[in-house]
Amino acid sequence: MEPAGTTALEGDGRSRTTGIWAVPLLGLFAIWLWLAFSSGGSNPRNWLLPSVVVGLLGLVLALLAAYPRRPRQLSFLVLGLLVFYALWVLFSALWADSSTGVWIAGARTLTYLAVFALAVVFLTDPTARRVFRYLLMAATLFLLVALIWKLWSSHDVSSMFLYSRLSYPVTYPNNAAALFLLGFWPLMWLAAGSKEAAPVRGVALGVATGLLGLAIMTQSRGAIWSLAITLVFMFVVSPARLRTLCYLIVPGLLMAYEFPSLNRYWEEGAQTVGGAAGARTILVASVVAGFVGMILALLERWIKVSRRMRVVFGSVVFAGVVALIVWGSIALTADVGGPIKWLSQTWDQFTESADEDPSGQDPPGSASTSRFTMVGSNGRVEIWRVAWREFETEPALGVGANSFVYGYDRLRASGTSQSQDSHSLFLQVVAETGIVGGVVFVGSVLLVLGGVLWPHCTAGWRRARETWLKPGRPLRSRVCSARWGNDPVAYGWEMALLVALAYWLVHGSVEWLWPMAGVTVPAFLILAAVLAEVDARAEALWPSWARRLRVSRSDATVEPEPAPSTAEIAPADRAGEPLPGESEMPDRQFEEGAVRRTLGRRRSEQSGDVLRPPGALSMGFRLGLVTLSLLVIMAAGLPYLALQFQESALALARTNGVKAIDRAAGAHWLQPADPSPYLTQATIYENAARRALEAGHQTGAVLDNLALAIHACDRAIALEPADWSIRYRAGVSTINLLVATEHAAGRSLQLDASRLVAGVPGFMDLSGLVSADGAPLPSPGEDEGSLAGSESTRAAVEYYRGMSGAELADLARVYLDAARERNPLAGQIGEAAALVEQLLGP
Repeated sequence: MEPAGTTALEGDGRSRTTGIWAVPLLGLFAIWLWLAFSSGGSNPRNWLLPSVVVGLLGLVLALLAAYPRRPRQLSFLVLGLLVFYALWVLFSALWADSSTGVWIAGARTLTYLAVFALAVVFLTDPTARRVFRYLLMAATLFLLVALIWKLWSSHDVSSMFLYSRLSYPVTYPNNAAALFLLGFWPLMWLAAGSKEAAPVRGVALGVATGLLGLAIMTQSRGAIWSLAITLVFMFVVSPARLRTLCYLIVPGLLMAYEFPSLNRYWEEGAQTVGGAAGARTILVASVVAGFVGMILALLERWIKVSRRMRVVFGSVVFAGVVALIVWGSIALTADVGGPIKWLSQTWDQFTESADEDPSGQDPPGSASTSRFTMVGSNGRVEIWRVAWREFETEPALGVGANSFVYGYDRLRASGTSQSQDSHSLFLQVVAETGIVGGVVFVGSVLLVLGGVLWPHCTAGWRRARETWLKPGRPLRSRVCSARWGNDPVAYGWEMALLVALAYWLVHGSVEWLWPMAGVTVPAFLILAAVLAEVDARAEALWPSWARRLRVSRSDATVEPEPAPSTAEIAPADRAGEPLPGESEMPDRQFEEGAVRRTLGRRRSEQSGDVLRPPGALSMGFRLGLVTLSLLVIMAAGLPYLALQFQESALALARTNGVKAIDRAAGAHWLQPADPSPYLTQATIYENAARRALEAGHQTGAVLDNLALAIHACDRAIALEPADWSIRYRAGVSTINLLVATEHAAGRSLQLDASRLVAGVPGFMDLSGLVSADGAPLPSPGEDEGSLAGSESTRAAVEYYRGMSGAELADLARVYLDAARERNPLAGQIGEAAALVEQLLGP
């Protein structure tokens, strides 16, 4: 058994360290930053291409077996649970309201899984694990520098803000705060770690301070509360809480300097303040923190504190902080009746703010000197109630991945509130994947928590036994195994990574972090890092399991093999020996070459054993990685190609409408269950109708194209029956055809076109349509500008144009009633229904 803290490879008694395995990690970090600066990767068109790149990377590396080895036990088990969850997400297509939504959710989950699998496999190398911390620091430094530069150089600084809150680069303030603060605790540990070089510690502290300033600019209450909660967690689990607390004082004091300047963006607006003021404030605070961090690191070399005194100081500080928190809570809440009463009032105020906008906006008239002093849920409580009702409806299986939005549209209590997500990771999991998905997901979280904390706790217990309880007395226990060591400080980096994951989970419990790939991918990278660190402490986390599965040779050591003698060389290698009387020099050279070839083959075999530990499990992992990569490529690649086809069709529509329709149809063959290609066709038909209207004397073309828009919407409804917006669009398209038919017949309609265009999204101003003046209208497909160029499209045009005004009105009512049933509080549906009644007249 290797001593605690070693990184011996399973299947070989020697450590194998090579820096080449850190290169793929650099690629994963680059993909993370790519997603972060692509509007956070929340929209599929922003994350599908990076997902394909992840799949291709995994496929190449898996086929070539270009990785140090397969993951060890804890990483492997967590990976298995996440694989099961991803498959369950895909399996939910069998009962979900939208199979397309499940496809997108499955592709996103598989992408996260592929990033995690690739990261955890390369982090089996000790050099890669060491480089990971510097890659994390470099990525956060790049993020900080990019934000400062963008603030300083932007001519339109308001584009970086959403309602006076910093939202760049992910377009949403709360998620931007999560992006900034996710690396805060690992950076703080790098700053406080005594084994790091002084410049590294200074840079880490400066970056952490700057990111904290950016989080202030987001005015995200959830981010600050999540940071406060994880501060308590960090203080509990950190093996060097006193050192960490000392270094936390630096960003804490500098935050007092930053806050007045950065809070002006909330009070006065970004355009008034300008970007240079915030950039200058954050830059000064970061540079000062960096210099202070390096000075503190250098001073530590001159100050020596014994282990016992560190324990004493840490215990005293811990007790002092707890006492200060208790006293402060009592003193600050004395006016309202104490902490319990204050919590009760705050909770009531939080839950009563259900009419606010969950997009992060506070209701009008709620001006405050700082958003942090305001208490409110921004409508999230109502969203959570809907998610819980969805879970109660289908507790075992859930309503299906990405199907929450349909239940929310149907059950929401506020007409102004709109949400595509449950704004809570755990509620989303149980609502969409039921108890099965919840058990698997929460089980993986608990497994990570237990697996990471257990070595730290056992090492701490052994240290406590040696220091306080009974020094010198041997501790014989299978629970507190000696292989985890007696030094809990050795687990400081793991604890910092664990607290970073805790921050993501806490913030994700009140925010929609999961669908935003630019914020979730770094969380999976950190998860892979912390599991790899724990797994590297010993060859097998559970030796008995390893023996049963025969996947570990931790008890065997590979002895270096002696060089083969000439007699060991195969006869084939001795072919071509010199005849008697010839010179022996070539023979000796040949024998030496044969020995080298034999040694090379044996080294290659041993290297293969190290690269891929022998056994069915390693082969299964490699095949699984190939399969996962292929799934990611297919799940993300097909929607990406379909989007490209649709965008190309829209661009082509101005010059060749018929060909554009065919190109959009090609997207349907890539995604047969996706209604988007038909909706793209509807857009092309509507735009063609507008151009025909502007051209004049193309009344038949206007009618044809409007009829085809209805037909396209109807085909989209067949694929996505739960979506109210498609039925609403079909209803408005029918209204447009009804209005066009009336104008073509020469009837005058008293309509306020400008008001209707604003109040009824999708309504077209057709008042300029030229009437036929008694002449017969062109047949379907005959008029110039008509896109009814095939037999099927002409048949569809004949069907809709053959309807009377009353029949078109009845059809519009059917569509709108179905839309109202699926979204009762959508105001535009009522406006459209009122327009239908107005068109029918008395």
